Amino acid sequence: MEFLKKVLEEYALTAEEKQVLDKKIDDFICLVNTEIQKEGIKAKAVLGGSAAKGTFLKNDFDCDVFVMFDYGLYKDQSSSLSDYTEKILKNAVGKPVRLHGSRDYFQMKKELQFEIIPVLDIGNDAKKAINVTDVSPLHTSWILGNIKKRPELRDQIVLTKLFFKAQHLYGAESYIQGFSGHVIDILITHYGSFLRLLTAATSWKDRVIIDVQHHYGDNPILHLNKAKIVSPLILIDPIQPERNASSSLSVEKFELLRKKAQEFLAVPSPEFFVRTQIKPELLRKKNKDVLLICAKPLRGKKDVVGSKLLKVFLHLKTQLEAGGFSLTDAGWDWSKDALFWFEVKEKEISPFFIHHGPPMAKEQAVAAFKKKHKDCFSENSRVYAKLKREFTLPLALLKKHLTDQYVQERVASIRLLAA
Repeated sequence: MEFLKKVLEEYALTAEEKQVLDKKIDDFICLVNTEIQKEGIKAKAVLGGSAAKGTFLKNDFDCDVFVMFDYGLYKDQSSSLSDYTEKILKNAVGKPVRLHGSRDYFQMKKELQFEIIPVLDIGNDAKKAINVTDVSPLHTSWILGNIKKRPELRDQIVLTKLFFKAQHLYGAESYIQGFSGHVIDILITHYGSFLRLLTAATSWKDRVIIDVQHHYGDNPILHLNKAKIVSPLILIDPIQPERNASSSLSVEKFELLRKKAQEFLAVPSPEFFVRTQIKPELLRKKNKDVLLICAKPLRGKKDVVGSKLLKVFLHLKTQLEAGGFSLTDAGWDWSKDALFWFEVKEKEISPFFIHHGPPMAKEQAVAAFKKKHKDCFSENSRVYAKLKREFTLPLALLKKHLTDQYVQERVASIRLLAA
């Protein structure tokens, strides 16, 4: 597939662009480190993430910077690292935006968009980590070590990130539930290339287990906490083998990757690497009867706001299915406002449905069921009731549930889009 080289060239920095970028990053880190020394704090700011790995995408990356605090001096002050970092940043480069997490971190724009994460310097020993973010620099070191041995992995990671971003598969945030950059690094290290990953994904079953470092031999799942193995992809973290690196991956994103991999391998095209915003007219072109809803999000932290939008989408989807409608497709996208779409198999359903009751042998339960429901009948040793539906048209059902308190509390406004 010769066009893959052109895709890489389109998103790769020229030598001149990389030089300019490197200077901006170095200047920022230098300012932070100068302030750290001035304050007499035992710490150092270092580059991390895709910028350190050389796997960032042109015009599409945040620059991660770790402020690494001396372990011996600060291990008992883990909760204060964010406060120290905030003071350093204010004095060195200006007031940052503080974001809440397992340990608060920071965002700020200084020519580039920077994300600054305070961590304890745990060396190469992941077991010393007090917070999950303390291990992040080791993830960078791990993939850099693999790239050093197999330089071709770098381009393969870039191709995979481009594809995953374009196909709405990228991001481990709670409202996306997709593939993180770390997960992509592990998958490409395991499979060796973008094309081999996609080929493998087409034959993935309901649960896939990958232990790239062979920590656990033939049956790694026996060694993980049950809470860590609910995702369809079990990816043993190479640095923390007790952790499933893809634990936040949803079944929907897992299935979407399988589908998109099949589509790409059937008809390979550079268009698969171009992210397109999902618009009402495109959805209606595919299915003129698609039901579309526009939701204006609340203000707040993106992850929190996105999680509320996801809950609204899932609530509406559940109501349609509980109402007796069969969905052939459903999804949502969020740029400025959120767009929800539902493709319903039936334009109209029967005004009645059959409600299953208890077995006839359970006389008391049957008597209670018949008392509650008037139109009952028995068949195959079980009692049933014929009940009237509230809605026979999917549009009417959605209109009603848009006013649910559950929905109204999680969006600024929401409305159906007219055909």
